Amino acid sequence: MFAQLLTSSRPRFWMYLAGPFLVGLAAAGVPFQVEPSLQHAFFLVYFLLPANIFLYGLNDAADADTDAINPKKNSYEVRLEKRGRMIAVFAGLILQIPLLLIARTLPHASLPYLVAFLFLAVIYSLPPIRLKARPLLDSASNILYALPGFFGYILAGGTTIPVPLIVAAGAWCAAMHAWSAIPDIEADSNAGLSTTATMLGGIWTLRLCLFLFVLSAALSFPWLGYASVAAGAIYAVITIAAERVDNETRFLMYKRFPRMNVLIGMAITLQVISQQIK
Repeated sequence: MFAQLLTSSRPRFWMYLAGPFLVGLAAAGVPFQVEPSLQHAFFLVYFLLPANIFLYGLNDAADADTDAINPKKNSYEVRLEKRGRMIAVFAGLILQIPLLLIARTLPHASLPYLVAFLFLAVIYSLPPIRLKARPLLDSASNILYALPGFFGYILAGGTTIPVPLIVAAGAWCAAMHAWSAIPDIEADSNAGLSTTATMLGGIWTLRLCLFLFVLSAALSFPWLGYASVAAGAIYAVITIAAERVDNETRFLMYKRFPRMNVLIGMAITLQVISQQIK
């Protein structure tokens, strides 16, 4: 059961939280100008495991209706039964206890980002708000994946986070969410779930993603330089190409995103580190 729980929590995506946290630490000077601390180590582990089980456990519990008819759950992901969903939620909650104990020791300026992450993780999946079922807000709320990065930056002694960078990160997260919802259009529509993808349809959702990827690259250029241009170009080319293929091929392209995102995230981290070395 525990192995199934870990699989349901999408290990392909676990670096989506820990990766931004590492980028935030690097941007603040860890380990070149700021010594790593036990807090840094704690939250690296936290964003690798407990945060993911909490986030995806709630999501799996809330999505039982759509998961039952979603073909992705037959191979690419795992469909949990009722007992498994309950265990996932319980485990996610229990794993937050150490977070509550350490929260009082954190810099006050970092707490809004951590609280916002937890809040969005809950209201994205659970009623009555359930942003997942509110077109456009479902994608916009996925800025939660960038919040560990902002949190890590402040935790390590960073000060002001430029607004254009926040918007750039939010645009990229929104684009990735909308892209990932395209393979779910049929299952979500059959379950009566409204999303950005079901509202716009596959082609127009891809065009929205293209705009958001370009916007993200443009806004982050002053800080990431040509790394942002290269990343934006890669996502743009893939998104444009996806307009010209059938749904099955589009799904195969979507399945390559986790590996590609990790590699591009590593490249951006190296870019941030190189700036610290200079």
